[in-house]
Amino acid sequence: MGQLVLEFRLLYWAILAVIVPFGLLLYFYPSGTDTYWAWTIAHPRSAILIGAGYLGAIAYYVMLLRENDWRQAQNGLGGLIIFCGVLLIATMLHWDTFKAYHFTTLVWLLFYYVGPLVIPIFYVLQQSTPPVSAAEATIDVGPAWRRWLAMADRRARAARLRGAGRHHRLERGGHPAGTPRVGSAAIGTPPVRRDRPCAACRPVAQRQAI
Repeated sequence: MGQLVLEFRLLYWAILAVIVPFGLLLYFYPSGTDTYWAWTIAHPRSAILIGAGYLGAIAYYVMLLRENDWRQAQNGLGGLIIFCGVLLIATMLHWDTFKAYHFTTLVWLLFYYVGPLVIPIFYVLQQSTPPVSAAEATIDVGPAWRRWLAMADRRARAARLRGAGRHHRLERGGHPAGTPRVGSAAIGTPPVRRDRPCAACRPVAQRQAI
């Protein structure tokens, strides 16, 4: 499908503008939720848990904006709508604990009420955009990924060379390096001759001959 439409990019930037400051506040200042949060969180550990969730989502939205690829973004839209819907239901069930007309409460309601409504509209706009042709599609690999891929390629080449050398030695009758030689000299027993049957097998061989 190509790049993200402007509406989705603005939505993701708006989400980052909310979760970055509030995630930092909840994680590093969990005891002050009575002043900056939509409701007072009694246990600081609960505030830290919510802040950790917001901080973890920052990496996801930053990567979406950096890659600007609709194929990667559309996989998370379903989870985003479900997340907004669950929090919207929880808000309606526990509205008595919210601080009415508080700034954070208004932001909370704006996101979790408007989000499930605008995401399907943006989805239709994204689907209506013409797809990028194969000739115009380009893949930009960052320097860190290029170094990692080059190192993985060198390791794969070295492994193939070691495997080819081991196979060549086995075809010539040798033993691969590090493989112990198991034979009559190693275990101290006389060699077993395979040209004559053992004592237990002689009656069977005689019956087959008859």
